[in-house]
Amino acid sequence: MKGVSPRTTVEVEVEIVGEIVRGSFTWRRRTVADNGAISAEMSRLTGGTAIVDEGMRALIAAQAELQVVTEKWPEWWRYETLDDSTLVAVYRRYMEWRDSFRRRAEAGADGNGAESGPARTSPVEPGGRLASPMVGA
Repeated sequence: MKGVSPRTTVEVEVEIVGEIVRGSFTWRRRTVADNGAISAEMSRLTGGTAIVDEGMRALIAAQAELQVVTEKWPEWWRYETLDDSTLVAVYRRYMEWRDSFRRRAEAGADGNGAESGPARTSPVEPGGRLASPMVGA
């Protein structure tokens, strides 16, 4: 894809326990090989236990994907101290970037801007809640 960078650095601002923090994240485009790494990380995070709750499974999927594709992160970004809303806020920013090059690729798929293949949806529902994991992956 011409003109689409395989990585980006984004400034993110989030609120953590009433304090606004900022930091730069560098993400790289997800590859086919990353799918296995993300699955393995999800298994590690859950101890191999099946997670029935869709919301928890979505959070684990988001954390696993970010762990695989994030090359640089701010000092305050530590999974062991994050709350769900911070994880979701950063994941939403990542998804905006990830989906932006997919939309461009799909828009040019037939030369007329028509999409081909199944429609992609964001894993982040209105209001910031994560939908099912790996949607649009």
